Amino acid sequence: MSTRANIFILNDYGDDEKVVIYHHCDGYPEGVGKVLTRILHKFSTENHSTVSKEQLANYICSSDKGFRITTPCMAGDAEYIYEINLSKRRVEWEGLYFGEQEWLCDF
Repeated sequence: MSTRANIFILNDYGDDEKVVIYHHCDGYPEGVGKVLTRILHKFSTENHSTVSKEQLANYICSSDKGFRITTPCMAGDAEYIYEINLSKRRVEWEGLYFGEQEWLCDF
């Protein structure tokens, strides 16, 4: 059985809408978490200016074929949730069935 993950990209600039990325397998922090950390660190070295949530989502999806942009209702069975706060440049994760929650990385 696959360990699915949703990645929510948001900011603190008064915009409540999130961009959602779905990953079908290896959604745990040792899988998707490590890949996401690598992608975001590369992103931060290449992009020093302000980018939109959509631009970051496209960057993540183009960096790894396992990620795809979706809508929240299509990815409702995820076991892990990653929240990327673009304005704080911080990532946190939560294991929905295990009560885990933790900081993943800053970028």
